Amino acid sequence: KMETVRKWVESTNGKFFTVEFIKKDNTPRKITGRINVSKGTKGGVAGWKANPDNMGIYELSTDQYKAFNASRVTYLKIDNKEYKF
Repeated sequence: KMETVRKWVESTNGKFFTVEFIKKDNTPRKITGRINVSKGTKGGVAGWKANPDNMGIYELSTDQYKAFNASRVTYLKIDNKEYKF
């Protein structure tokens, strides 16, 4: 599942997508955003990269960078196609 999620998210090539996942505290979370955004970054390595299961996303609604664990994804919407896990 994790490899599939990673492959599909990386295939967005910077287009917007929606992901739903279970957070570390077991609460659900939904984010709409995109990957490969470098707005406002200062260089260095993001802390979430310490876990190879994590993927970074720029969240549109909060104008912030977030991360989600690919193994905890329950739903993806990419190009109006929906995937449930």
